[in-house]
Amino acid sequence: MVVKGNGHASDAGVEERHPFLGRELRVELTDGRVIVGTLIAYEGSGDLLLQTAVEQRVFKDGEVTMRGLNLLAIPFKHVKGLHRRRPGVEPIVLTSGEAERGAPALTV
Repeated sequence: MVVKGNGHASDAGVEERHPFLGRELRVELTDGRVIVGTLIAYEGSGDLLLQTAVEQRVFKDGEVTMRGLNLLAIPFKHVKGLHRRRPGVEPIVLTSGEAERGAPALTV
């Protein structure tokens, strides 16, 4: 199954798979948050759907928190930067059941 630029799936073998689908992305948002997760779908307008994501938030006082998100939709109008992780790099994950806490910066 292939996802077209309009976000709809197709079984046509002629179409090529988007190079970011199924890959871990680092998404910088306009509010300063950084999200790292696996891209599982996108719409033609650019809206992203990430699975198994980790959100990093840096507050004005310097506090850094991270939290795990199972599924996350991001409207493209809030995306400041988008980077595909290099092949062979270990994925960024939180251990299951880990509560939101202060953490070091994400390294991507």
